[in-house]
Amino acid sequence: MLFAKQLLSDTNLTIAQIAMAAGFGSIRRFNDVFRQYYGRPPSEVRRLGRPPSLSEGEYVLRLAYRPPYDWDALLRFLASRAIPGVESARGGVYRRTILAQGCQGLLEVTPEPGVDMLRVRIQLPRPECLLQVVTQTRAMFDLAADPELIERHLGADPLLAPLLRAHPGRRLPGAWDACEVVIQALLEERCPPSRTRELLGLIAERYGAPVTFSAAQDLSRTFPRAQALAAADLDDLPRPAAQAVQAASRVLWALDDATWRDQLLRRLRTVAQPEDSTLQYIAMRALDDPDAFPTNGWGVAVAARGPLRAAAGWQSRVQDWKPWRS
Repeated sequence: MLFAKQLLSDTNLTIAQIAMAAGFGSIRRFNDVFRQYYGRPPSEVRRLGRPPSLSEGEYVLRLAYRPPYDWDALLRFLASRAIPGVESARGGVYRRTILAQGCQGLLEVTPEPGVDMLRVRIQLPRPECLLQVVTQTRAMFDLAADPELIERHLGADPLLAPLLRAHPGRRLPGAWDACEVVIQALLEERCPPSRTRELLGLIAERYGAPVTFSAAQDLSRTFPRAQALAAADLDDLPRPAAQAVQAASRVLWALDDATWRDQLLRRLRTVAQPEDSTLQYIAMRALDDPDAFPTNGWGVAVAARGPLRAAAGWQSRVQDWKPWRS
């Protein structure tokens, strides 16, 4: 209902389209439930709003978060792993191509000045995909996090307290698609980060679909789904990329849609046999696990050379940071 109310206020969608986008099977059911919640019909809320003037298939929504929010740190993380031709993170803006229910789209995320919200611009041909896109965006940018709760817990450790004061509002860096993260993580076991990005761009170029939106600019392709990669001829890929794609597609293609989150790490461990740190990284980004701890990951390595270097035995304190180690 909250999502439907937001669409009534912020978009030019018809009430029938909003009912479908919010998951209602009929307009009549939508009208009845809306009256129960808000004491007025949807048409009255629509008259009170001022929807923006946007082209067809384009939507601008504002998603709230609890402050503070370290947008610059999150954007730096995403920029260091952005797949060429699929996503970009620069100039304070994150942009990427997306697939939702088989439809191509574009996503653009940036902070909304003066308020505790992210401004999300979506281009999609089918409005019924909007709820899925918004749900994935909220997870990717960790908008449900409570930084006060997390920092109160972590701040009890005198080693972390000054870091939290210096860097308030850190968020968990999620991901749009589990397939991308799994392939990236498996590649980084074999290749340096720069080569990993290059190979991910090559995979997108060869097996992804070209985008058809004029607003895509430097974004040229969508990243292929696991189903497409499972059926692809990988002979032309460099060996590390072919191995990572083959393992990821075997794992993800076989997962059940309803229980894939519970099965992913277990099947990866069986099929690909990655390092435990790789599994933890995948749990952090693909499963939004706030307690995953990739001990061999880049962030931990940087911390061990910097703020943790002088803290003898800091590894023994990691258990005290649960359940917010990510």
